Amino acid sequence: MRSSTLLPAPLALFILPLASALLQYRGADISSLTVEVDDGISYKNVNGDDATLETILADNGVNAVRQRLWVDPSDGIYGLDYNLKPAASMVDAGMLIYLDMHFSDTWADPSEQTTPSGWSTTDIGTLTWQLYNYTLEVSNAFAAASIPLEIVSIGNEIGAGLLWPLGEDLQSYFYDTVLAEGPLLTTDFDLMGVSYYPFYSDEALLSSLKSTLADMASTYGKGLIVAETNWPYSCPDPEYAFPSDLTNIPFSAAGQTAFLTEVADVPAETTNGLGLFHWEPAWIGNAGLGSRCSDNLLVSSTTDVFRTSIEVFSTL
Repeated sequence: MRSSTLLPAPLALFILPLASALLQYRGADISSLTVEVDDGISYKNVNGDDATLETILADNGVNAVRQRLWVDPSDGIYGLDYNLKPAASMVDAGMLIYLDMHFSDTWADPSEQTTPSGWSTTDIGTLTWQLYNYTLEVSNAFAAASIPLEIVSIGNEIGAGLLWPLGEDLQSYFYDTVLAEGPLLTTDFDLMGVSYYPFYSDEALLSSLKSTLADMASTYGKGLIVAETNWPYSCPDPEYAFPSDLTNIPFSAAGQTAFLTEVADVPAETTNGLGLFHWEPAWIGNAGLGSRCSDNLLVSSTTDVFRTSIEVFSTL
């Protein structure tokens, strides 16, 4: 997250067939859950009763959670060990796990895709093996903990490539050549995703999301998800004007419900559209979620009580 509007985001692996009329994936990013719990946050459901985050999510129709993974973060937060415990708890609650591998020691997004410390920045062969071995290590760690991975994303918001500088130049080659008609056509990945944030540009129209997913569906024939999105509960001083086809949606719990419903309709009405994930709806320590809006959460940052907007997932 943290920047841009519509972004080609993760390629992903390990999907299952559609099973119901609802979106296959009705998800939430819970990457900062352990940070919040360690800070003393005690979540409460919409009735004000204490409950674990996994219980609140499951009770309101969320069936998948997304967790970001950094290679070697300086404080361990978002690293491999950090991710295993919450993932196990989410699986026990019946959730599917979407592991968002940043392939960096810190944020990976359109503005930065820094190669992990100790990985090669000069030799593509060496970097390839480091990437392979790390991915294998992570996969084995989750398997050893009996945590099945439903989706694994290959990088995060990688429209300009990943593992800069080497990976940046190879990205266009991958899309234009490996995925083109011909002998290099690959079936090694199943999903593609976009980030959709309406508060970073008035050009982030809902109609643009529709046309982007439609173009991706016809070009690549892969499953499609909105991998990151959210809508403000409060935004008194936005940095940019909001898109013209969303200005009728208020900044409130009702507005969050309306926005998520409209966004969910896009993959639902797109060939191979599979779902959406709300980015960090419970990160109370960062209520603006990187934007100039004061509160983009589905939970009150003052009372820890979830808003009625969480209930929308049961209808998506």
